[in-house]
Amino acid sequence: MKIHDHIADSNVRLLYIGKEQNDMFTTEIVNVANEPDSYHIVCKPIIINEQYVVFPTQGLVAEITNPETRRVYRYRINLCGHIKYKGETYFAMRSYDDVKEFNRRSQFRIGFTAYGEIQPRANTKVWECSTHDISFSGISVHVRKESGFSGVVGDYASISFTHPRNGKLYKVSGTIVRIDESPINDKFYIIGVRIDNCNSNVWTGLVATEQRLIIRKQKGLI
Repeated sequence: MKIHDHIADSNVRLLYIGKEQNDMFTTEIVNVANEPDSYHIVCKPIIINEQYVVFPTQGLVAEITNPETRRVYRYRINLCGHIKYKGETYFAMRSYDDVKEFNRRSQFRIGFTAYGEIQPRANTKVWECSTHDISFSGISVHVRKESGFSGVVGDYASISFTHPRNGKLYKVSGTIVRIDESPINDKFYIIGVRIDNCNSNVWTGLVATEQRLIIRKQKGLI
């Protein structure tokens, strides 16, 4: 489904890949331009402190929810900006993506603590780390600031850790998408990695097992 196939009144969430939930903005589609060479959606502008919010396109994603089916679709935004429409200012976006329904379940993060190592790039130093959370598509870990971690956003990284309950060794790899100061302890960095081999049965099995464990705890079953 392409972005201009959506309908008016569809909810739109704007977010940047690698950012936290509180970096999201919400608007809705007012009109759709589906003429060849001008495909785009027209949305209500987002205004903060009486100023129109300007969004750089790099890393910008629009998550659109159909008001009738409640199905969700995600698009990388290629062009965006404010336009005049019927004498009013609106926010327009264009995406060249043709996507299937987005599964939000794949983004849920589960708190999970295990100890291991992270290696940015190949043939470099290995740093001790502890996992912060995991999801079907990623993992975040803590690394001490004083360790001099040399990885940067965009680097390929390998992570290994030992499961705290069963002692099994897990190894995953992917791309570093964020490096921030830990909100838990300012002596640590929190490093987010988007996993490349997230569809492996080993990884999805681990995340699904931890999800079920949390649900059972919430229900008082364990």
